[in-house]
Amino acid sequence: MREIKFRGLDLMDGTWVYGDLIKTWTQKTYIVNSLNGVTHRVDKNTVGQFTGMKDKNNQEIFEGDIVILTKSPQPFVVKGNGYEDVDLDEGFQLEGEVKFLYGCWFIDEGDGKGCPLDFDGDQVLEVIGNVHDESNTLEET
Repeated sequence: MREIKFRGLDLMDGTWVYGDLIKTWTQKTYIVNSLNGVTHRVDKNTVGQFTGMKDKNNQEIFEGDIVILTKSPQPFVVKGNGYEDVDLDEGFQLEGEVKFLYGCWFIDEGDGKGCPLDFDGDQVLEVIGNVHDESNTLEET
């Protein structure tokens, strides 16, 4: 079972805080650090949930992160009715924002195109930023 936690940008100092999410009836959003119990008021537009996955550098992947998924070329065997052949899957690379779409964590390249974050296959994931950083590499629309 994956750990349920959130992150958001603290409104006081602009740092990322991690923990449990609280939304009040007055439309204020807080994250409580589960280690020390400190409560931080956060920008509700920056809140993202932990996906339960980590990238190749052991960095936790959150909703709103920008990731690169790389699937390296791999040989595969085609068999059937006395026929057998070996071919090469060319692999691919895609970059996008992590979102919860289509009932799963999804790498969205834009317009709903992309693939599931836990794409089945030999893959490498790397977090390269998030949509809330000024230095992110995706163009804003």
